[in-house]
Amino acid sequence: MFDGSSFASQQGIVVVTFNYRLNVFGFPNSEQLPLRAQNLGFLDQRLALEWVQANIHAFGGDPAKVTIAGESSGGSSVDRLVTTMHTNQSFRAAALSSGQATVSAIVQKVVSDHGLDFSPVNDNFTQMELPYLPTRAAGGLAPVPILIGSTGQEGTYLAPAYNLDIPNFTEPVLVQFLNGLTGGDSESVGDFGPEWHFNMEISLSRSLQTIWAGFVKDPLRNGPGWEKVDVDGNNIACIGCVGSETMTLIDSATVDGRCAFYAPFFDKVKTPFLKV
Repeated sequence: MFDGSSFASQQGIVVVTFNYRLNVFGFPNSEQLPLRAQNLGFLDQRLALEWVQANIHAFGGDPAKVTIAGESSGGSSVDRLVTTMHTNQSFRAAALSSGQATVSAIVQKVVSDHGLDFSPVNDNFTQMELPYLPTRAAGGLAPVPILIGSTGQEGTYLAPAYNLDIPNFTEPVLVQFLNGLTGGDSESVGDFGPEWHFNMEISLSRSLQTIWAGFVKDPLRNGPGWEKVDVDGNNIACIGCVGSETMTLIDSATVDGRCAFYAPFFDKVKTPFLKV
């Protein structure tokens, strides 16, 4: 569970974290349950939001000023809430990093085709089916300000799980990567991988905390300090680039250029959804 004590004490905000059920307890895929009762883990997340609305005032918080935030799998959970709670949201803003629900919907298709159980179900209540883009373009998401980003080099820690180098990174490896999202290799890397601690990351961490906390306090006026992203994907900020804890505006091609490498794979796995 994320330890929000530093975030709360340094930035003067109330941070709430919670657990939710996983595996067979959170996503049982049981024929004895109705479709909307399959994703128990996601219902746990909604229950946590209800608890915040009912109790956060006792901790000095304001139920009308709730921002949901997450990183990686937490980011995909935030995306699910934004794309499924179109009205009567229990939050006024959302921040997500390195995670979005479209990939989870693709993973569900893969695991169901291979008979793998205990993963989220596309119930169109807590997790929407693809295609996502037309739904988003039609306004099928919560009308709240969104702070979105990605962690650079985040996936490189998984490389030892596959014993790969760049020349061996071929198309079949992409399929292996997707299946590995529910496999045990990632867990092994997390348990036995090397660990590094750097004091110079403290200032960068504080900078990121300040950006996120500013967005939480006032998502419309107290943003990170750069313009909203435009239709061409410009106005992208890189924080911590070249060893600096400051913010640098970069060209979208710098981060989007590699997307062309993955596009054929993404189109291939999303095709079954488009035919449903």
